[in-house]
Amino acid sequence: MNRPAITSFTLKVVAIAGMTCNHVANIFALQLPGWATVALCSLGGLTFPIMAFLLGEGYRYTSNIRSYASRLAVFAALSQIPYSLLWGAGASVLVTLLLGLGVLWAHDHVRRRSLFFGLFAMVLVASVWCDWGIIGPLMIYLFYRLRSEGARRAVGLTMLVAALALGLPALEGLSGEALLQTEAPIDVVAQGLLAVGGDGSGLPAFVSYTVNDAGALVSSLGALGYATVGFGLATLLLINFNGRRGRPLKWLFYWYYPAHLFLLWGLAQII
Repeated sequence: MNRPAITSFTLKVVAIAGMTCNHVANIFALQLPGWATVALCSLGGLTFPIMAFLLGEGYRYTSNIRSYASRLAVFAALSQIPYSLLWGAGASVLVTLLLGLGVLWAHDHVRRRSLFFGLFAMVLVASVWCDWGIIGPLMIYLFYRLRSEGARRAVGLTMLVAALALGLPALEGLSGEALLQTEAPIDVVAQGLLAVGGDGSGLPAFVSYTVNDAGALVSSLGALGYATVGFGLATLLLINFNGRRGRPLKWLFYWYYPAHLFLLWGLAQII
């Protein structure tokens, strides 16, 4: 039986669509009906697993790691402006990806394992101030490290870790006691040191458009959908990845990320 034609092009398009859905849900949580916010958040769960997986694939096959890292760094700097306008303190997901790329490079080039894991620990600490928190670099490393044991095993184990890290706090958020706290909606994502559409740093933010504004129930259901529906769909796509590049899409994501954040921020000022 032929495998579905899921190329890296397909994955990138899906990641962009999921990211847009998630950001719309967070930025316009007060304007959207609750069911729509939950649905958009759930689709948002497609994005980071795909980005983390493709980062490892890109690192594995790149001919110029410095150029790869430089692109991420330049667009991370450019994207920080709209990201901060929307979510205040903290660094965007491009910084998370850049840190993850550094982890992969260190894994292959630092011979002393004790030194490597020390560096990895430092990256995890630094990533607390980034979108997706410590689970971001961890997922990137697990995807890459487990790849030698088979693509399906790498995807399955990595997604299980991520689903537990986000899903368990979401389930806790659905407890009766938490839902009674309607005047102060809980941040079920921050509990897992993640940042679904926010910075997750724990630092005071001068502005923060998050799904938590819609209330504890919507926030918890959205996070749960993110970790189940979104992650489930991402897992199906990744295990059927055929290893091919497909249509070239080298620059679209880099430019799309800051551009759509600027656009959504602008819309938020007039809606």
